[in-house]
Amino acid sequence: MSARLWPREHGAYAELLFPIASGLALGRPVLAALAFGVAAFLAFLAGEPLLVARGVRGGRLRDELGAAARRRFAALAAAATASGIVALASAPAEARVAALVPVAAAALLVPLALARRLKTLGGELLAAAAFASLHLPVGAASGLSGTALWGPCVVWLASFTAGTFAVHAIKARQQRRDPGLVRAAIGAAALTVAGSAAVAVAVPEWRWLGAAALVPCLGILGVNFLPIRTKSLMTLGWSLVAANAVALAILVAAG
Repeated sequence: MSARLWPREHGAYAELLFPIASGLALGRPVLAALAFGVAAFLAFLAGEPLLVARGVRGGRLRDELGAAARRRFAALAAAATASGIVALASAPAEARVAALVPVAAAALLVPLALARRLKTLGGELLAAAAFASLHLPVGAASGLSGTALWGPCVVWLASFTAGTFAVHAIKARQQRRDPGLVRAAIGAAALTVAGSAAVAVAVPEWRWLGAAALVPCLGILGVNFLPIRTKSLMTLGWSLVAANAVALAILVAAG
């Protein structure tokens, strides 16, 4: 199959997998939890062939790969639906309710993607929220509740949001446009760092969440002051993956 039918947003793979991993690792990875994770992953993979088939990636690519894209989308969408049905059928009621959050966010993303607005700041922030919320149904199906259910979701939302602002600010600086975005990125990172540190110090029962969020958010705050160019975004992305891996390790160790 053509590599051009795989999702292009490489950072999105990490944003997809970390919340699923935390939902599985902090609880008991039963069938429903695994099925929720598989359904989310397959739905994510189905996005790119849909965009190619609809011409969002360009008319030339649609003419060249349109038929293959439609076949791949149909297969992935069917598999994602089947996995979702298994998850809903075997999950407890609270997990079914929790699944409404990422499903609603994904539903809002589809028209943005088809309108070529997914790569905007607003579109990517919505995607970050959708990915972060995947911890909710996976975690609920794994038996998590209370802080262990909503806390990691907040950690991922803080990290992904600050990271999204930082990437857009790097592009804005290089293109010498929108200085307000650069300030907003610094503000977003500073806010997440301050909030994480405050939670880690002042709320003992949530200290593990504050510490987990502080690792990637502190790194992102530093990134906003470095002269990073867009050609270095891949290296930056891997650095953020490493920081989020540390955050995941803290969540699992403390949870």
